[in-house]
Amino acid sequence: MLAERARIARELHDILAHSLSAQLVHLEGAKLLLRAERTDEALDRVTRARDLAKSGLEEARRAVAALREDPPELPTALRRLAEDFESTTHHPCTLHISGPEHRLTPEAELALTRTTQEALTNIRRHAPGTPATIDLTFSTTWCDLRITNPTPPTHHPPNSSAPEHRSPKEGAGQQRPPNDVGAKQRPPHDIAAEQRSSGGGHGLIGMRERAELLGGTLTAGADDHGFTVHLRIPA
Repeated sequence: MLAERARIARELHDILAHSLSAQLVHLEGAKLLLRAERTDEALDRVTRARDLAKSGLEEARRAVAALREDPPELPTALRRLAEDFESTTHHPCTLHISGPEHRLTPEAELALTRTTQEALTNIRRHAPGTPATIDLTFSTTWCDLRITNPTPPTHHPPNSSAPEHRSPKEGAGQQRPPNDVGAKQRPPHDIAAEQRSSGGGHGLIGMRERAELLGGTLTAGADDHGFTVHLRIPA
């Protein structure tokens, strides 16, 4: 009973977080743009949020239908997620598939699909404006999935000192310039920390639980090149 409740909780989180967190980003950006009297850009943000709400509703309907039907093959499911990322962010999401493709167990394919979905949601929320890459590798014994995005450049207000020459309190009250509205840029360690401590952190816990239940592993973290979510499960 407890295992089933945990599984349902993961499903609910994955379905809702995928669209709702991205909507929140756009609506927050629209609020800031309206304060700056940039109504045309604010309207674009609201339109994107509306489109996300529509796609989220369709996704919820597909999830209910999936309980009665066979889910799509894993490559097809990942292509749909990549296309959804591109349509909502207007940034590329490249999918690479290598190795001999074959069907996995339903639980394994669901874990790979949901992990991709959660990772792309985190990119949209914590690293807006960056592209994404999905690498799926099949082998006879393991299936390897990596979702990566480059590190957003750290933004410094004009005429400000570099971070290593400022105390933590300096610049805390500075306003970002209007052309930076809705485009928060964070150094890689901040992105990782926020994904662990926010709703994305709950998603990472769910991804790790899925991996462990299947005898696999999941790691997530930043390096000099960006942020990577890496899932490895038995094939």
